Amino acid sequence: MADTARTAILFAVPGTSCPEAEVAFGNITEHARRRFPGTSIYWAYTSEGVRRRLSERGRHVDSPTQALEQIREEGITHLVLHPLHTVAGTEYEDLAASAAEFQQLTAGKTTVHVGMPLLLCRDEFIHTVRVLVSELCSQDNKDEALVLMAHGTQNKATAKTLCNAAKWCRELDTNVFMGTLIRPPLIDEVIEGCKLAGIKRAFLAPLMIVAGYTARCELAGQGDDTGNSWYRKLSETGVDCLPVIKGLGEYDRIVETWMDRIQPTIDAWTT
Repeated sequence: MADTARTAILFAVPGTSCPEAEVAFGNITEHARRRFPGTSIYWAYTSEGVRRRLSERGRHVDSPTQALEQIREEGITHLVLHPLHTVAGTEYEDLAASAAEFQQLTAGKTTVHVGMPLLLCRDEFIHTVRVLVSELCSQDNKDEALVLMAHGTQNKATAKTLCNAAKWCRELDTNVFMGTLIRPPLIDEVIEGCKLAGIKRAFLAPLMIVAGYTARCELAGQGDDTGNSWYRKLSETGVDCLPVIKGLGEYDRIVETWMDRIQPTIDAWTT
């Protein structure tokens, strides 16, 4: 690669309006800077709603289009656009379209590599779940479960991917249950599975990059409106629930997997 070339990574995430949850982004940035010294790091929030709420508080966060424009102005020649989305939903599709438009605008002067969401790679997803099990659960405790909450999606094709992911969890460990907030598998199916398995204790963890308000309120039952939280619903069945307020971006072994995925592209550009 020419000496004038400049590489960068743009991490695109749904985003969060929960300040406490941003520790995950800091951890990811730290890993990226340590693994790829000399590579510029950028961030963009794909959720328009999150960006709007932050703007109302006086804080600006770039959309993918805005971040790409900054990257073009700063003369980046090689860009890894790495999405930190669980599934290939609408926001991911819009992101891929923005990357294609950006490459056209730069008339080929910037090479762009777009990564994949977590659930498009079964092996990586299984590795992620293995890390969560090893970090959170006891060994050989048949009465203990790990319950994972994903956001879910209205897109039928993507929802099918989430159903497959729930099956992958059970294939890995019969005491790992995954549910979503929008379409099946929902919390009622998780509760039924826990009953059939005789679960007495469950760790409740978000299958999300950050542990934002969704994880804190709808999963863990924090805040004023806790009636429909997974914590309350499972607790009412007699399960001892232990919420884990920690996003995927806070687990070093999971973040390193994302860096491993980026590494070959950066290596190809810099060697």
